[in-house]
Amino acid sequence: AYENLFSCPYGDTKSYVLDGMHQLLQECGKHIGGAWPSLLAQLKSVPLESEGPQINLAHACLKTISDTLMDNVPVDCLQLYLTALGALGQQDTETEASMDAMGLLVAASKFLRARRARVAEAMSELSKGQSQGRDTGEAATRQLWVTVVVELQTLGLDRRNKVRDVAVQHLLEVLEQAVEEYGEAMVVLLLLQQVMPGVEEVAKRAREAAQQGALNTAQWLATWAQMMGGVAALLLKTLVPALVSGKTVQEELEPEDGGDGEGERELMTRLWQRFLELYAAVSTLQDDRSLSETVAKVSGLMIECPIPVSCWSSFWDANEKMIATCTADGVVASKTLLEVLGSLVTMQASPRVREQGVVSQEAVAGQLRALAQVMTRQRRRSDRSGHQAAEENQQELHSMLATVLRALVKSFALFAPDAELLLWQETLALLLSHIPVPAAPQRPAWAVPACARALPAVADPQAKAPQLAVWLLLQLYCEEANERIRGLLFEPLVLWLLEAMCARTAGQPKHVWQCVAEALDRVIEHALLPMVSHADLAPADKAAVWKRMLEGMKAFLVPVVSEELATVAVVRGEYLGCVARWKAPEWEDFDVALARTVSLVMLPLATDKEIQSQAVLLLDGVIGDGCQGNYDDDVGRAVLTGTCLDGLMAAAANWGQSGSKSEHGVDVPQLFLAKSAATVAIERCRDVVEKYLEGEEAPENRGRGPAATRAELAVSALSMLETLTLSPEVFAYLCEKLSDGDTSKALNSVRPKNTLKDRRERIAAMVANGNPKAAKRGHMVLLFSTLCRCITSHEEELRQGARRMLQYAASDIGIAEFV
Repeated sequence: AYENLFSCPYGDTKSYVLDGMHQLLQECGKHIGGAWPSLLAQLKSVPLESEGPQINLAHACLKTISDTLMDNVPVDCLQLYLTALGALGQQDTETEASMDAMGLLVAASKFLRARRARVAEAMSELSKGQSQGRDTGEAATRQLWVTVVVELQTLGLDRRNKVRDVAVQHLLEVLEQAVEEYGEAMVVLLLLQQVMPGVEEVAKRAREAAQQGALNTAQWLATWAQMMGGVAALLLKTLVPALVSGKTVQEELEPEDGGDGEGERELMTRLWQRFLELYAAVSTLQDDRSLSETVAKVSGLMIECPIPVSCWSSFWDANEKMIATCTADGVVASKTLLEVLGSLVTMQASPRVREQGVVSQEAVAGQLRALAQVMTRQRRRSDRSGHQAAEENQQELHSMLATVLRALVKSFALFAPDAELLLWQETLALLLSHIPVPAAPQRPAWAVPACARALPAVADPQAKAPQLAVWLLLQLYCEEANERIRGLLFEPLVLWLLEAMCARTAGQPKHVWQCVAEALDRVIEHALLPMVSHADLAPADKAAVWKRMLEGMKAFLVPVVSEELATVAVVRGEYLGCVARWKAPEWEDFDVALARTVSLVMLPLATDKEIQSQAVLLLDGVIGDGCQGNYDDDVGRAVLTGTCLDGLMAAAANWGQSGSKSEHGVDVPQLFLAKSAATVAIERCRDVVEKYLEGEEAPENRGRGPAATRAELAVSALSMLETLTLSPEVFAYLCEKLSDGDTSKALNSVRPKNTLKDRRERIAAMVANGNPKAAKRGHMVLLFSTLCRCITSHEEELRQGARRMLQYAASDIGIAEFV
């Protein structure tokens, strides 16, 4: 009767019918008996073809069944009851009814768990005597639970945000509870066949909403994140560990259950690959928050779970491809990409992951490549957006990039020495590619290291501002690398920085390249000693490093071409090299710093006589360039010359014995260095003073003297000579190599017997008789004629210094003995 009345077209009649049904269920629902199929079919049809009042009455009927009559519903009607709840949830007229329908589905799943044995037994009774292949009672019971999952999954795609979120929440709750009750195998198949396709569909709708500019795009993305996070937690916390532990899938699933006879390994592999496809699909959503939160959540779960090594390998690959996609698209912000990489690096740095030994060299190398893509894209964006716009977020991004790189290089120590070195080389290549040098055919021979694979094949031609790369380079190389790595990578790093300094173009401001010069100074300071003392490097290899390094410094410090060629290079905007540095006074600061590095850092660590000679000759060439050029008003050039002289004087005054150890514990032939440095230092000091005196005698300078810069340099040189003290061995060597030609002629005209040999022998006799001052001050005798000329100089400090030195010569040596 109810069925016939409900088929009428009038809404009020339908409402009366449903109200009657509700009263019937409340008062005598336990006695309905065979009417259950008809009643449930009517309730299922209401949401599809009725209005709000009828839907609410149907809702009330279904709720009454759930609250008091579930034990009275025949087992063969439970499927119809569950689909009726699904239909109530899917109608979009009464949202509250939809929300409650999902709660009733969850209550039904709990009923099925609690009455599992009774329902299975009843299902088995119904299947007796029917055709072969009919589901057994247990299989039919599982199918009822599957229906609950399917209905909730369908509601998880509802267009209403509120309904969708609650449906996903209930779906994940049901899946987690069902693992214990129905077994992992059934949940695995549901994930593969129902839930994961649902996640994919949500992602599709989120992309469509974004393309259309829909207001609910954020809600669809939130649903995707909720579903993906829940699936990841279920998979990693429950299913994968259970499958790995040895539980069999084959025993629980027959081919007719949808398992296709798959074994444990095959099913787990299929599940994991499907999960990674969904995980990597986050890159297609083009949403920063979804990407960052998903990677962070999955990474956190991976730390907690005993995942097989094969799963880890494919996980690293999926991450690299995902980041490459995000970087290429250019939609995801660099900050988000760094957050993603930070989550991955933090995960692999965790003790538990390291104990499992699942961090591979290829995975770390992939993260390096991802960082390279991020750096390149960010730099190009900064170039396009302008300095001021880029500066706003630069500091935060630089800090994040440094944090990620620091954490990443710490993992290098997990691998074998060769693999560790290779990863450091890749890191070095990543950073140096942002510091441009000339193209390969124009590169000088000294700039090509023996370990060429440690350098990028070609520098990025768009690299214009290397500050970030240099800053990161110093943090990693000087603070994170161990001494072995510093020593092995010293050569390519120093040569690249030197070549970059020589390759500066005319239009680039000082601050852009100042960081390169400072980096070179710090790298030599921190890593020259590890290179010199490195046991794995042969002496010949170390000598080759020294030779290339000194040649590069010479290329920067000593001009080698004419002014005309340099001017052409400036006009064309070509690489200047160092040949036109004197046209850019700001580079003199870098010259001074580099000369100081050679004098104070490199010379004390030069372990070979040939290397010492090359370093001394380098400083000699810089000083000679200053003496020969017209630098009267060039304060920077004068400071550079004084710096080189000061370094040579310090080496000349070192009284160490041959083969003694330096303060760094390295065997250095100090006496040889002292001899070489003293020879050049005294000769060049004399040249500086003589150059100034010649300027005084020039007709245009009579009565006023040369420029103040020349005077200050001459006074400084004479002061160095005044305070210089030599060892007897060094002075004896000087007597053989140097002579005051003019003085010799003057002295020999008075006393021909007093040859240079006679003077050397007399001083040697004084030293032997207990007068060591004779040797310490003996170089003043060699400068006798120059000191005499200084007495008549216009410069008062020069005259006073010459008088003091002549007095020292008279009191300490007895200059009358040589006149």
